[in-house]
Amino acid sequence: MCSYYVSNCCGAEIEQLDEEVSNCCSARYYDETHYCSDCKESAVAIDRVCSECGYECEEIEEIEYQAKERENYLEIRQDEQRYRG
Repeated sequence: MCSYYVSNCCGAEIEQLDEEVSNCCSARYYDETHYCSDCKESAVAIDRVCSECGYECEEIEEIEYQAKERENYLEIRQDEQRYRG
């Protein structure tokens, strides 16, 4: 079975950016200062983001993401049943 990796936030593809950007406001990042070039806040450089939401995320296997989503769905169903009594 072939492993396919997706973002842990949305289950979408991971997009490789052309250049590193800041994790605070996606502005061009200056490595030597560790500060964002736009908002002047302390920042970390990122070069990959979720293609769905545009935020930095971790890469997980698609099957792992599907299992997490199923677990969340079942938990929501249990909560609904509990509140309905």
